[in-house]
Amino acid sequence: MAKRFLEEIDRTHDLQANLPESWLHLLQQYHWSGNVRELKNFIQRCVVLTQSVNNPVDVVIDLLHEQIMDKQQVGEKFITVEKGTLAEMENQIIRKLDMTSGYDRAKLAKFLGISRTTLWTKLKEME
Repeated sequence: MAKRFLEEIDRTHDLQANLPESWLHLLQQYHWSGNVRELKNFIQRCVVLTQSVNNPVDVVIDLLHEQIMDKQQVGEKFITVEKGTLAEMENQIIRKLDMTSGYDRAKLAKFLGISRTTLWTKLKEME
């Protein structure tokens, strides 16, 4: 669906998307709440804001972070993870919460109820 929106934006606004394939992986990790309009608007913002930057993935990450923070402010208190092993699901949870905490590792460790050292170890194992 995201690729179709990109093609539509390219046709209707004569803008060339400056987004690498890896950005689709980032979009898939976010829970869009079934709102197609939200996804389309997000993609439009990405295309417009990445027209003159060297690293468009950074822009997408920042926009996703902003999107997540906006959702949290309206009271969303859950995250979605794909089924997998316990370790895989834990990694997904840590990554998503890391993003929502603004990559503030002390805040994340406190929220998870673990030490910063334990969090650091878990993050290193995920690399």
